[in-house]
Amino acid sequence: MRKEADTMLISIFSPKGGVGKTTLALALAEHISQEKTLCVVEFDFSPGDFAAILDLDIRKNVLLATKYNFQDNIQRPAGKKYDVIVGGFPDAHEQIPRDEFDRMIRKLEDNYEVVVVDIQPGFVERAIDVLNRSDVVLLIAEDDYRVAARINGFLDWVMVNNINKAKNFFFVVNRKKGKDIIFLDKMENQLPVFYTVPFIKDLKGHDDKRLAPHAKAIFEGLYKAYTEKV
Repeated sequence: MRKEADTMLISIFSPKGGVGKTTLALALAEHISQEKTLCVVEFDFSPGDFAAILDLDIRKNVLLATKYNFQDNIQRPAGKKYDVIVGGFPDAHEQIPRDEFDRMIRKLEDNYEVVVVDIQPGFVERAIDVLNRSDVVLLIAEDDYRVAARINGFLDWVMVNNINKAKNFFFVVNRKKGKDIIFLDKMENQLPVFYTVPFIKDLKGHDDKRLAPHAKAIFEGLYKAYTEKV
């Protein structure tokens, strides 16, 4: 049985949808699972995209994983080396008490070396719990004025509510076009850019080979920061 302290919990979040957050989350899963045991949790109740992208059963989801048999609601996508818990339906997060959710996270920490949680853009209560206990939080953004405004507002909220003290937040600029960062550099709340993923024309999805080197570089940087901290 593994110890919780050995598990790296990575949350991936953006307050603005459509910035490639889920694509990056699954690209990371592709890379990490080649080296470490991994489970990806989709904390998206809109509902999320994992079931469609990975051809999984939406009826086996995070709500059932918290309330009933944990193991029965873990799925392994065909041809993949990682496990998945898919998100639920729109009202599912309201049915997940904090203690039951914490118990699920502890079980994940007991069984995997890395846990990745893909958090939906619209904030829900349990998402705060995930952010607070995460070892690292990847904050995904595109260099767009609307995204910059959302990110700035989110960081204001983080500071006011002392969420994770923002000490473990890593800012990733996705689909960057051009040489300079224009809008994100003008935010009142500044975070250093941890990594920049360039715009990839006709990207075929999370398992596109052109995305793989970026997933590798992101995880290696995160893992170094994590191991230095612990």
